[in-house]
Amino acid sequence: LPVLTMPGIAGLVLSLGMAVDANVLIFERIREEFQAGKAAGEAVSRGYGRAFTAIFDSNLTTVITGVILFVVGTGPVRGFAIMLISGVVISMFTALVVTRLVFDHTVNGDSRKPFKMLCLFRNAKFDFMKLTKYTVSISFTFIAVALAIFAYRLSTNKASVLSVDLTGGTSIVYNLKEDAKPAVSDIRAALNDFDNAAIIQYQEGVASSSLLIKTGETAETKKGSAVENKDVGAYVTKILQEKFPAAELVPASVDEVGSMVGADLKKSGTYAVIFSLIAILVYVGFRFQFGFGLGALVALAHDALISIAIFSLCGRQISLIVITAVLTIIGYSVNDTVVVFDRIREMLRHDKKLSFYDLCNAAVNQCLSRTVVTSLTTIFAASALFAFGDGSIFD
Repeated sequence: LPVLTMPGIAGLVLSLGMAVDANVLIFERIREEFQAGKAAGEAVSRGYGRAFTAIFDSNLTTVITGVILFVVGTGPVRGFAIMLISGVVISMFTALVVTRLVFDHTVNGDSRKPFKMLCLFRNAKFDFMKLTKYTVSISFTFIAVALAIFAYRLSTNKASVLSVDLTGGTSIVYNLKEDAKPAVSDIRAALNDFDNAAIIQYQEGVASSSLLIKTGETAETKKGSAVENKDVGAYVTKILQEKFPAAELVPASVDEVGSMVGADLKKSGTYAVIFSLIAILVYVGFRFQFGFGLGALVALAHDALISIAIFSLCGRQISLIVITAVLTIIGYSVNDTVVVFDRIREMLRHDKKLSFYDLCNAAVNQCLSRTVVTSLTTIFAASALFAFGDGSIFD
């Protein structure tokens, strides 16, 4: 059984942020029923009924992503997947069953007085479709430029864009004296003769900081096999301790990934992404139409690529945990897309004469308040990981 790891805790925090989504969908539907003049009991009942398909479809796509992560992933990725799936399934149960019980026992069914609810966008009528040609052009131009930069860095210095767990190498984390931290440039100069492409980063924790060094050398490489006992971690530690004795560097962890293992991890990560895309295409195509599935595929590919592009431009390395995060973005992206699709499907049943242009605008505007609220709660959770996480969790 997987143990609780930092990626697992990250999955829990993210699940908390996403858990409110089902409730928001239900509350939005209840508000619409009140606007239609329904009594409280009927508004609650119809609100739950009309929100069910959107909740089921949107959350199931996230579960599909989590299952693929568990099947294809290894180690901490599996822990993340288990926590994410558990969080989504439990949040669906509490939203559809527990909160309904609370409503049934606390609401006066005959009351005509609407519940007090914050409405961020009342009767929103933004013309989103009018901006399509500009937003699409800007997005895809940015993605193309960023990926070109990524490809150039990959061809000139693979270690600058891919982490040790994908390329093979040695990762060492040091505890050190806070007031004697050597500059990154000085550390690079000390290691330059051994590996001039080493990744050197300080990781800021809540109470203290640590030093992370990732080198592409292992016991399998030419330089790595030439050091004493073929122990790259001990060799790097010796260099740094001799050069910076005042820092009192102590290795907290040393992880070595062979080139074959790195290749296998890269392959499993690629398979996870491909299988997730295929599964989502099939499911959305089955639940709606094949054209809807293709549209969802393009949307989530855009979201994943633009996230990778921004991440890479920030100078960070793509790792197995980052691939996990990208897969989570894929599941989360299609979650919102499916909610909009559900509105389109519902509107098509009532008005088949509405143009595609007006249909899309109306669906997005009707879901706008829910999209903003759910996005904000997830951003709050991600911000906590960003502020208090370190190492791979920070990524």
